[in-house]
Amino acid sequence: MDEIAHNIFIEKGCPGVVSSVIKLSQGLLIIDAPMRADDRQAWQKQMGDLGGGKGRLMVLLDTHTDRLYGTQMIEFPILAHENSLKIIRELPSTQRVSEKQEASDPETYDLPQSVRWAVPDLTFSNQVAIHWDEHPVVVTHQPGAHLAGSWVRYDPAKVIFVGDSVVVKQPPYLGWCDLDRWIDELNELCSDTYQGYKIIGGRNGVVQQRSIGKMIELLSAVKTFVLEASAVENPEGGLDQFALKLMRDINYDRDLKEHYTSRLVRGLKQLLQRNNAAKLET
Repeated sequence: MDEIAHNIFIEKGCPGVVSSVIKLSQGLLIIDAPMRADDRQAWQKQMGDLGGGKGRLMVLLDTHTDRLYGTQMIEFPILAHENSLKIIRELPSTQRVSEKQEASDPETYDLPQSVRWAVPDLTFSNQVAIHWDEHPVVVTHQPGAHLAGSWVRYDPAKVIFVGDSVVVKQPPYLGWCDLDRWIDELNELCSDTYQGYKIIGGRNGVVQQRSIGKMIELLSAVKTFVLEASAVENPEGGLDQFALKLMRDINYDRDLKEHYTSRLVRGLKQLLQRNNAAKLET
């Protein structure tokens, strides 16, 4: 793990999401976990070496599949937004790793043949403060990128963990998003409120303001496409072509082109379907 600020550690060397730890006087606040069992064991040993208080609490930043894999065999409480309960309970009670997943890496990475999803022990609605040190760690609901999305903010260290709100070198997954909220949240990250903060993305670690600006541009283009597509008879007709256009503006690993393009098309399709369903309800 790398110490990116005083008592703030991140692990981005494992497949899947970035795992993070905030060392507090009463214990360790953990943000996501590696999805592979072997990586998780090594990561937990590193946490044990950090010392600090005996408390352990894990925050789940959303319910994308590779984050849910990280909850397997975790022996401490898990905190997540209340929307995660409905999402997890609607998943099959066990799921084969060979089934397509919307946001995980395309490889199985020696994952178990099937998993039983963990249900969070603690949930919150809008915001929760964890008082394990002189200053609280604040967890807020940020549903822009994901219905159950959360951010974790620790003001003394000027660090904020934003999950999949900002992704670099790959397209975002759009199937669970609220585009207007997402753009508003990213504009907030660019505001004076977070001037001087380290912003930790859930896929890439520390992200720069220019990456946030590029995300805003991409999502604005998606919003325009959705509005225009919704006005025609066959809204999904130009979807593949638009996805390829978006991909041209992303500096991604070309070996993963097919996977990323497929994931982007799938997310766009779900976004269009939800948008059209909302129009029918009004």
